[in-house]
Amino acid sequence: MNQPVAILLALLAVAIMGALFLGALGRRLAQGQTVYDHDLALRIVDGRVAGRAPPGRYRNLLPWRHQEIVAYDGRPTVLPLTGQEMLSADGAAVKLTMLATYRITSAEAAHQARLSRFPTAAYPDALYAALQVALREAVAALTLDEIIEKRAAIGTAVRDACAERLAAMGAALEAVELRDVMLSGELKQAYAQLLVARKQGQAALERARGETAALRSLANAARLAADNPALLPMRALQAVAESKGNTFVLGLPGAVLPVDPGGGAKASPPESVPPAQD
Repeated sequence: MNQPVAILLALLAVAIMGALFLGALGRRLAQGQTVYDHDLALRIVDGRVAGRAPPGRYRNLLPWRHQEIVAYDGRPTVLPLTGQEMLSADGAAVKLTMLATYRITSAEAAHQARLSRFPTAAYPDALYAALQVALREAVAALTLDEIIEKRAAIGTAVRDACAERLAAMGAALEAVELRDVMLSGELKQAYAQLLVARKQGQAALERARGETAALRSLANAARLAADNPALLPMRALQAVAESKGNTFVLGLPGAVLPVDPGGGAKASPPESVPPAQD
């Protein structure tokens, strides 16, 4: 092989290697990753944490080193726990729905927990499991009546119970709210009957109070009438004055006085009353 051919082959090989290198570099440039303002990101180089990654665009320009950006969303995230079937302290079966709002506060702790504690599970799944265990413990310590009456307290108890566990995972709970408490058909019917009986008892009590007040008023009126006999005729005259469309005949000593609501009162001489016949 002559020298020009060898030089040509060498140049061709260099060109091919350069094209491959430029192709790999172009692919790495196209595979860049963007870190946003709300992200908590870490820069991982050859499997080790090399530091935090501030917001920006990242590309790996060194083909012989493996570099990646692991970003965690730092915004508040709502995690629903729906259809949680549990037993209360008195053995009643309830189905609960809870909403938890969490936020990742430490990217280092979240990354370490994801690698060491649950390498095969997603981060929200691990939070879901921690909240589920805390909710089950809180419900198991309360009776059914307490669960219905203390719904807000259950959310606080769940948040306090798993606060330390979530802090080790790099997250913090901002709010935990128990939304729905669903009972079986038999329990719903029993609570409905209890509510009806309670309302009927309250209605009977109110009726008894009203009757007692009415009797007390009548007793006071009777006492006043007995102490002041002139009150009854005056009350009768007041009733006549307030009435309309009726004619009242009052028997007065020595005369009969017809009272016409539309006109004046005129006295008439007494009429003789025939004697009674046996």
